[in-house]
Amino acid sequence: MQTRKAQTLTPDFIISFVIFLAILTLSINLWNIANEKNTWVYDLEDMQLKARITADTFITRPGEPKDWNNETVVFIGFSDEDHILNKTKLISFKNLDYAKAKRLMNVGPNEFSLTITDKNNNIISLDGIALNFSTDYEGMDYIAHSSRLALINDSGNLTIAKVNFVVWRDI
Repeated sequence: MQTRKAQTLTPDFIISFVIFLAILTLSINLWNIANEKNTWVYDLEDMQLKARITADTFITRPGEPKDWNNETVVFIGFSDEDHILNKTKLISFKNLDYAKAKRLMNVGPNEFSLTITDKNNNIISLDGIALNFSTDYEGMDYIAHSSRLALINDSGNLTIAKVNFVVWRDI
């Protein structure tokens, strides 16, 4: 009776090793893509949450102190009553330095834009001051929008306003 011994051929070993390395490399790349997507989704959800909370704060809170101006403000809010915006606070905010406004709104590393428009999407002006606190975010990758309806109290005259708040980051 004759016994045969198994042999591993060098070409077979090299081919199987190359296939193993290809599968390993593909798996690592897919893992990195999945992690990057999860990070992107988390960042976008965080920005959306900040945009919603900040927009809600603008129209439902008076800020701190309640009669703040651009020099005394600690926390930004525009309303004296729920959904009724104070004209003086809006004008004071317009006069704030962008970096200070960003810090007070606590939007983190994100940039912001705040535009207050009428029912026809025209920017509202109070005492000749346009309520447009904006920098350009066109073409940015990470953008979160939040819009709220409110009233502006202009010396007893109430004007319907749309508060458009945008948070974005250029990555």
